[in-house]
Amino acid sequence: MASQHAFKIIIVGCGIAGLVLAKMLEKFDIDYVILEAHSEIAPPVGASIGLMPDGLLILDQIGCYEAVRAKAVNYKIATSHIRDTTGKSVSCTKGFMGHLERRHFYSMLFLDRQWLLQVLYDELRHKDRILLQSRVKTIVPLDAGASVVTTDGRTFTGDIIVGADGIHSVVRHEMRRLADELRPGFMPPGEEDLVTCYYQCLFGISVDVENWLCDDQTFTNGCGASFLVASGPHKRVYWFCFARLPEEKRGQNIPRYNKEDEMRFVEEHGPRAITESLTFSELYAKRISSTLTPLHEVVFKNWGFERIVLVGDSAHKPNPISGAGGNATIETAAEFINALLRARDSRPGGLMSGITASEVEAISQDMQKARVRRVKGLVQAAHDMQALFAYERRFVSSLFHSVLPLLGGDFSLEQLASRYAGGIRLQQLPVPARPRAIPFDHELPAKPLRNRLAKHARSVFVVLMALVLLFSPGRAFPERPGPRPTCSGEYLGVLAWTTSGMGQIIFAMLVYVIECSRVGHQGTLLRIYPILVGAMLLLGLSMGDTVPLFAILSAFQSFRRPSGRPIDLRSLRIVSSVGLKLLLLVLVIVQIFQVIAWPWPGSHWQTWLERLPLVFRAYPFAMVLFCVQSWQFLNRGEPDCTDSKGFDLYKDSDVSKLIVVYWCFFLVQAGAHIAAVAYSYSYIQYDVWSSLQSVLFETLPPSVWIGMVGHCLYSVWELRRLGFVATSRAMPASLAVIVGQALFGPGAIWAATWVWREAVIAQLSTLNRPIESSNQKGGEIKADIS
Repeated sequence: MASQHAFKIIIVGCGIAGLVLAKMLEKFDIDYVILEAHSEIAPPVGASIGLMPDGLLILDQIGCYEAVRAKAVNYKIATSHIRDTTGKSVSCTKGFMGHLERRHFYSMLFLDRQWLLQVLYDELRHKDRILLQSRVKTIVPLDAGASVVTTDGRTFTGDIIVGADGIHSVVRHEMRRLADELRPGFMPPGEEDLVTCYYQCLFGISVDVENWLCDDQTFTNGCGASFLVASGPHKRVYWFCFARLPEEKRGQNIPRYNKEDEMRFVEEHGPRAITESLTFSELYAKRISSTLTPLHEVVFKNWGFERIVLVGDSAHKPNPISGAGGNATIETAAEFINALLRARDSRPGGLMSGITASEVEAISQDMQKARVRRVKGLVQAAHDMQALFAYERRFVSSLFHSVLPLLGGDFSLEQLASRYAGGIRLQQLPVPARPRAIPFDHELPAKPLRNRLAKHARSVFVVLMALVLLFSPGRAFPERPGPRPTCSGEYLGVLAWTTSGMGQIIFAMLVYVIECSRVGHQGTLLRIYPILVGAMLLLGLSMGDTVPLFAILSAFQSFRRPSGRPIDLRSLRIVSSVGLKLLLLVLVIVQIFQVIAWPWPGSHWQTWLERLPLVFRAYPFAMVLFCVQSWQFLNRGEPDCTDSKGFDLYKDSDVSKLIVVYWCFFLVQAGAHIAAVAYSYSYIQYDVWSSLQSVLFETLPPSVWIGMVGHCLYSVWELRRLGFVATSRAMPASLAVIVGQALFGPGAIWAATWVWREAVIAQLSTLNRPIESSNQKGGEIKADIS
């Protein structure tokens, strides 16, 4: 049996990364010591920090969320703006924090960095393990560990050395020295000299700022510079002014600044507008602290060597405009703990049997493998965001800000959700049960697919649908095959045949109208697709082309988060004002004439009908009106979605009504399909298989049928790709789509698929159903979403 060994981790740096990591280690009773160069735990450096839902979830797991939220006074930002160079708002999200709380439970928390450090320190049980004024000088590898020597000659020995000491990391410097000595070529030569810097940033905190709304947040654009300004507790205003350097700086050439540099910076950028009534110089005049600093942007290639592991800014550092830096630090610390515990559980003696240097290096590689893709994405996204707001490419920025108002208020919230939902968790601690509309990826029924198959599936589907469009016969409604019936008992067969085809076209238009009304489809072509369909048909294109085209657009632009599913009732009311009510009356009369005229081949009505192509092409417009009027009837007495700043959209009150509509169309279309097959069998084919082929392929153009089936199958695949359903549910659903074509017809199966899809997505939200409280500290907290 291996001898017992007192396992210890030495953390270098008592910043956010170091304190969070220490709290995590305490959760698992792992010994540690923190070496901090400065003389204070929470020095008043004048910096602020924004905590986002991905970081707050981990703080909730380790029991720090309540204290952090209390320190931030649970302060809420009511409105978030994006402003142009004059300070005019071009995009505004009202009820900003309320939306975040409903979507993720956690909102943004802005507070002084000093306050956060103090809270994290206060939450530690073993405060005696933090050693101040302990600046690290060198690291010495040992046979069974490593020693850290401080500048005052003290020596500390441990099994793992964690560098949490920032972008100018002494631990990373020592890691490079040791790697060059023990394993030349392991670390890229001169990597630190390749660290890039494109911007400088003057950040600070002001109080009692005139002409600033105390519950606002704003991103203000400018040529070569931009601002992030956010309200905070106690009348604080946290602000950042980003200015592009004349040229890119790297490594040792990245400048450092003093107060004289800061004064010149303010003199240059002070006249810039933040809002229409506030300039930067006015905001700066109310400062209580400020610092000018260069902004490093980097993801280092190696995050560990032998017994050394890097976390936080010592491994990766983004531009702070996105607010991702501190939260990425918390996530990397959590992933280190996950990797450490996996290694512990795989060893017979756990961590007390003398972990080797190669095992520690494997832990750091495991951590980096799990994190590097997400971290690189965050760093690149922050860089692109800064470039966009600072007009690095003037045409691109101008175009974006011109289009931005058309994208709707959900656009910015969706961009944030895409970042937050991919966050990680501490795998061996429970996630507190919280109500939220958007689950984190690790809470989904299945892991989202990001492999090669997932990347290429959409391309294959789009190509197939494009081929269907290319070979479309170009007929809006195919002729009924077989001999023309007489006016005997075949009248009901004619009606069934006509209803089978027309009913599926009607349902397609219903889907177009519903999908254009989704909150998540604002700013996409799906938003105006019913109008595009009408225009296409009036220009002489086929109705058969609209379904494959809709499938292609949906593959590219359909919503990706459950919050995009709800129906915006306002858009349906807008459509009803187009003035198409007369078309519905005309087309109903035409449909009646069509059924009456069929028994008499020589009737003049038949000739008259053949000369009405424009009326048939206008049919979808009537279906738009029909759907709108039906929806308005179902929603009589319902409050408008603008009530309570649009928060009613999270109540999922539309789900039951949508499902009723879908089931009604399913029953009508299934009944018409069965009746049409029976009619074909009795009067034309006298063979079940031939009758099925006749109804499936001749009541509608092949492009419509193939488009419906393809769209349903791809929708099932998309739910699996996003992790909304497990493979064990997706496979039977796909089989049901295929088998159901013969039993009920493509239109009915599309309706049934949409019933299932609607329910699957709605069930992902825990906002409107009771959830069990966690046994974690603070498990009884409820979101303040009033």
